[in-house]
Amino acid sequence: MGALGIVRISGERAIKILEEMTGKSFEHRKATPFFFENFGRGVVVCWYRPNSYTGEDLVEITLPGNYYLINNFIKEIQKRGAIPSLPGEFTFRAFLNGKIDLTQAEAINSLYLALSPQAQRKLSLMAEGFFSNKILELREKLLEIITLTEAQIEFEEEDLEISLSQIEERLSEVIKLTENLLKKSSLQRVEDFFNVIIAGPPNSGKSTLFNKILGYERVLVSEEKGTTRDIISETLFFDGYPVKLWDSAGVFKAKGKINKRAIEITKRAILKANFILYLHEGSIPFKGVEEDLKDFVREKGEIVFTKRDLGIDRENEKFPYPKISALKDEGIDDLMDIIKLKAEEFYKRDEEGDFLLNERQGEILNVFLENLKEAQRVLSERKPLEIFAFHLKRCSEEIMELTGEIKTEEVLNSIFSKFCIGK
Repeated sequence: MGALGIVRISGERAIKILEEMTGKSFEHRKATPFFFENFGRGVVVCWYRPNSYTGEDLVEITLPGNYYLINNFIKEIQKRGAIPSLPGEFTFRAFLNGKIDLTQAEAINSLYLALSPQAQRKLSLMAEGFFSNKILELREKLLEIITLTEAQIEFEEEDLEISLSQIEERLSEVIKLTENLLKKSSLQRVEDFFNVIIAGPPNSGKSTLFNKILGYERVLVSEEKGTTRDIISETLFFDGYPVKLWDSAGVFKAKGKINKRAIEITKRAILKANFILYLHEGSIPFKGVEEDLKDFVREKGEIVFTKRDLGIDRENEKFPYPKISALKDEGIDDLMDIIKLKAEEFYKRDEEGDFLLNERQGEILNVFLENLKEAQRVLSERKPLEIFAFHLKRCSEEIMELTGEIKTEEVLNSIFSKFCIGK
């Protein structure tokens, strides 16, 4: 638990439960300190429907972040009629009550999982409704075309002011807007931490460097060979970019089952890492990287000579590798800059475009564009307007499916089941 814990209650009984517990009423959107007997001093904020996140009466109570205290508080409100929320239920209620559309709900969930600043920025825009506004613009323009087409069909004998060429012009505009929206969007990828593993022979200074980068003594450091046997990781930030840093066992020809197992685990971790810092003690002549790791270090690694305070071997001087002393804090800033640059490159893969679409959104928007172009082809060939109207109807349904106006239970269950409790 953190320093504070928040309990949320939404629904018809939310305000009533609070009033029964406290014996008083609370103003809309006003943070009010209150002492709860048995639970300590907290802060209460009430939102009265429909002006809340869920569109229902909503209560948020902030209490000391003691797990057992919060758990007992929840049991108390359950005695008064509250029931535990399902994953994503608060956001689901917001969706059902028209506070957000489905694309916003999906962005809210993705935002909680986003690691990089780029993904966070794009998903926050989508959660706020900027992407929804673009979709709404498409739908309104599409409805105009559908209305004009239906009028042409219904009043075929009348001399209407609108012509087929004008309908074609408006349809071309919608196609262009859709193409531009897709160009400004990229597909979400499963975001993972940028993983940096510190590897190398025993006693090359791996754990010392690991502790130095973290800024505190996280792992035991010893001159004894094979001190580190387990893979150990910590997460830290480089200019807002999360990096998972791994300390590993020394790579060497080991005796004994435990040492062999530790080295096997290390080698598997090296193969999966995004970036490898392969350390070698600078005073010892460098004869190359372990044969089975050579290609991986060359492709995604940096060889680093360590313990430069003990001197660098004359033959090693000719190599252009960074030379550091973690003990004396020499060359560490330059090494940190290398890690930061690699982290930026890793996370900026999703930098292009304004929005991040999930697979469902991307697929629907692409099918929508295909059907728009098929409708354009039907119209250009002057086929019956009823056929053209049929394609437009399909396009309209796709937009409604994208925003959740057409509610498919299977799709909704799939989306909201991935949410965390309390979202």
